[in-house]
Amino acid sequence: DDIWLAKLDATGDTLWTKVIGGSDAERAYKVRALSDGGCVLVGQTLSSNGNFTGNQGINDGFLMKLSAVGEILWTKLY
Repeated sequence: DDIWLAKLDATGDTLWTKVIGGSDAERAYKVRALSDGGCVLVGQTLSSNGNFTGNQGINDGFLMKLSAVGEILWTKLY
């Protein structure tokens, strides 16, 4: 399972989509829009590859910031 994230404009047209994950399961719990047009994403991951190469446990929580165009700017694993 991976996370699929999409940014839409005011009329519902897709601006960008992003698949986030690794070889194991991920879950997204909350997404918050930011004033810079980007967003932060909070969730859990079982993966230790893909977007989550720093995973040190079996099931890590994460906080991820994406830019206004969907680029991953940073990820923190807990």
